[in-house]
Amino acid sequence: IFEKLATNVFPEVADRAKLHLRLCDQKMARSVPSPKTLQECYALGVAELNNRDLDAAIEHLSKADKMRPKSEHVRYALAAAYALQGNTEAALEHLKVAIQLRPGNMYLARHDEDFQSLLSHPVFRSLVRADGARAAASASAS
Repeated sequence: IFEKLATNVFPEVADRAKLHLRLCDQKMARSVPSPKTLQECYALGVAELNNRDLDAAIEHLSKADKMRPKSEHVRYALAAAYALQGNTEAALEHLKVAIQLRPGNMYLARHDEDFQSLLSHPVFRSLVRADGARAAASASAS
């Protein structure tokens, strides 16, 4: 709209439109600051996951995971991102840890559409059953 108005025959309208165009260009050119904290990395990772930019989601969530490896919500989000990406092995590994850290994640995963691709996988089915979660927890204890 501003581009069209910038060619307007009325100079004041054209000048104003050009000013708004420059402001828009400047705003769009600014880079997003790099997340620094666990929560910033997690929030940005989940936002990218929701936008289905899986590579960016995994990048930010992996950074959060390095900051605090025993963060169940980060591991769960990583599992979802890898499942959507089709990386079954990584998805199951992160989901296993997320369930070990918080057994309630098995109930979430059971009904989470992000894990649709894993529904028929025997390891996934084992993880989301109550006895499967206990087995995963005891495996991590040994």
